[in-house]
Amino acid sequence: MLSELYEITLRNKQEIIRNLDNLGIEQHNVSEFWNNHSADEDPNATIGAEDGSMNKKEFKGYVLYAVDAEALNFDGSKLDFIPAGEVGIFPRQSFIDNRLRLYMSLYEFKVSLRSIEKFHPDVFLLDGSLISELVRSMIPASYISKKQRTRIGEKYLSRIESTIDSAHFSESICAKQFRDEIREDAKGSGDAKEQGDANWIGDAKGSGDANWIGNAKGSKDTKKSGNVGGAGDMRIDPNVYLEYLEYLLSIRQILKHNPVGISKTSAGRDYFESEIPDIILFEKVIRTEGYSKPKQVSIDKALKRLPLSPEISRKFFNGFFDNLEFTIFYARLADNATVLKFEIPGRINEREIEELLARLKAISVEGYPYLLKKAHNDVVIKNRDMNRISKILGIFEKTGREIL
Repeated sequence: MLSELYEITLRNKQEIIRNLDNLGIEQHNVSEFWNNHSADEDPNATIGAEDGSMNKKEFKGYVLYAVDAEALNFDGSKLDFIPAGEVGIFPRQSFIDNRLRLYMSLYEFKVSLRSIEKFHPDVFLLDGSLISELVRSMIPASYISKKQRTRIGEKYLSRIESTIDSAHFSESICAKQFRDEIREDAKGSGDAKEQGDANWIGDAKGSGDANWIGNAKGSKDTKKSGNVGGAGDMRIDPNVYLEYLEYLLSIRQILKHNPVGISKTSAGRDYFESEIPDIILFEKVIRTEGYSKPKQVSIDKALKRLPLSPEISRKFFNGFFDNLEFTIFYARLADNATVLKFEIPGRINEREIEELLARLKAISVEGYPYLLKKAHNDVVIKNRDMNRISKILGIFEKTGREIL
């Protein structure tokens, strides 16, 4: 088949190139939105940063996973770090990548909160988009029935909340300690019947993580969202909802400290009416150091889809996510360097942006904050690392791909 694919490529070469040319950079008066500004380095600030990683190795009956995160703090002379992470197994289930991303984000937020509490940095950098973080992790939780979500929130959320404050802060995922209780609640409450005669599949000898197996034909929630699980079954652990609530509590706490989200890539189109993302237009048209004129972005519509009951939202979040807005802008920290996207909670003006860029320029290498690069290199989990972890655990089972 590969030889045929090469032939198809050659046959359609001109059309593909023509389509590529049609996506060329148009002149959208990009310069009107750009402030040329060469920042004077400010080395006197204390800067914090974080990053996280996740990976998995799939076997026939389960998935071995690893997640980790690290927060760094640099005060101008000393570099401190706070690491956290875990290794575990899941039975096969739907949305496992979403769940692992949520775990990774939880660890990132928790080490960040610990670092902010301990070192009180002037600026704290989060790797990636704050807006995307709020929106993308809700998917698995949305598949848990509303009745069950309400019961889980009312019974357990106050206990999770107590682990987020500084007095009882925990860097581990606290929701996991309640999974057996939630499993028994689901069995005794009739939730299994509500979700299409679903049954609990426990992993008694393994990690203890349960597997919620429901029949898509009998689940109203599944019908609305589509059969993502495949083969007519949805495998969702109800404990994922409590993990999601812990995630929301954690992101609420960190947003109070006004972190700076920095992304190297973005599909955002807030500046120009173009098929091409803003970051590409700024990258190709503008080559000088500087920043774009800031814009305020509201994500009210997206946040209205958060799977929270009015009671839970009012009691534990007190309208925190209502009318939440961010200031976004793009910036280059050096001529011809990569354009970065910045997201900051609330509103900031151009003077504050220039102060921020001066601080970041002092700790940047080739136009990118060194702390973010170091955190990434410290935490990245590669496939060879998963193979080593598997060997340490003595796991030599088949993955199902040996015959390929």
